[in-house]
Amino acid sequence: MADEYKPQDTKERGSLWKRFPLTFNLLLMAVVIPLLVWLMLLFVDFWTHHGETATVPDVRGMSFERALTTLEEAGLDVVISDSIDNPGNLVGGTIIDIMPKPGSLVKGGREVYLTVVSYTPFEVTITEPLANRDLRSVMNYLRNLGFDTAKVLVKNVPWMYPGSVVAVHVGNRTLDIGSRLRVNERVTIELGVEDTLFMQSQPDFVIVDSLLNASEPASTPSYSSHSSGGGSSEPAPEPVEPAPADPENPLYD
Repeated sequence: MADEYKPQDTKERGSLWKRFPLTFNLLLMAVVIPLLVWLMLLFVDFWTHHGETATVPDVRGMSFERALTTLEEAGLDVVISDSIDNPGNLVGGTIIDIMPKPGSLVKGGREVYLTVVSYTPFEVTITEPLANRDLRSVMNYLRNLGFDTAKVLVKNVPWMYPGSVVAVHVGNRTLDIGSRLRVNERVTIELGVEDTLFMQSQPDFVIVDSLLNASEPASTPSYSSHSSGGGSSEPAPEPVEPAPADPENPLYD
């Protein structure tokens, strides 16, 4: 008997789908849409680490490899935001700073930004003349280029202009406009100082003074006498003419 009604039941079910398609689709959407929304919310919570927190560890002074491991174990992503030249002869890759600051409570999986020591020293180009300038201006210029001026060697040399920079060297190379060098190279500044023997050996000063004096008109010499009372000047005495000869004078010949 059950076998006789089976085709009829199938026919009735098929006719129900065809008779009420809108109602059936609405019921299907009422089940599927909330399920999809729930799954999407689960994915967003997982992707954004909702509800998870992490404390930023202090990795300053660590090598990059060690800092990377420490931050990943704390559930944080690492981004290198900046690299600077070697301050204080630190090893390349040493962590100088971290943002957010150590100890900050952040969401798990957040990116943290590291400032590290550059593995390769920066190269700079000299764009200004360094000679014939005062020492302070040369030091300021090198500092602005990134040099550690505490490591700059200043060597005193005899020079006609004391206090003026004679030359700037890196090894056997004299720096001039267009010279390229690394900011960790040792710079030597030759600073001019006055040397008595050196100055006396320069005849140019005497020659220049002589030429200047020779170009001035000669002045009439004047005579001055100083009284015992205190250095007052008096006009030169009139020249005395010789007395006329006397024929009766026995000394006259």
